[in-house]
Amino acid sequence: MKVGDVRDLLMRLKNIQTKLGAKGPAKDLENIVNLFDGHEHKDIEQFVEDTRQELDAKVSKRSGRKIELNEVIVRQFLAQLNSENHANGKFDSVFEALKTCKDVRKVEAVAIAQKFLNTTSSFKSKSAALKDIYSSYLLDRQAESKAEIIRKMAI
Repeated sequence: MKVGDVRDLLMRLKNIQTKLGAKGPAKDLENIVNLFDGHEHKDIEQFVEDTRQELDAKVSKRSGRKIELNEVIVRQFLAQLNSENHANGKFDSVFEALKTCKDVRKVEAVAIAQKFLNTTSSFKSKSAALKDIYSSYLLDRQAESKAEIIRKMAI
């Protein structure tokens, strides 16, 4: 299917909306139709790909730089968080270091959280990722505590 075919269909819909007095929807359709101007000869797939490339180029120009993940920091904190020696507040001290480390940006915090929690979930912020890490730790400690109480009761 060609972009021109879709453009013609949307023009018909716009005209119907205009005749019905629906100015808002008609204007929206007109804006969409204008996006197709000059691309009528292209296949839909090619138009979508070209548009995606243009948008990607604009996004990278806007940000100016690509944020690189610091894998060393991620591995370092993961090793410390996953350490079995969390007695005497060791986890809390590691977690505090994670919170205050200036080298841990959102991208690193998200990577650490995803690996620590074994998830692919996205996090809106560094603090959201850290909150989930700490919540998971608390739930694990609570489960361990309950298991210890049950073991003692069973003896």
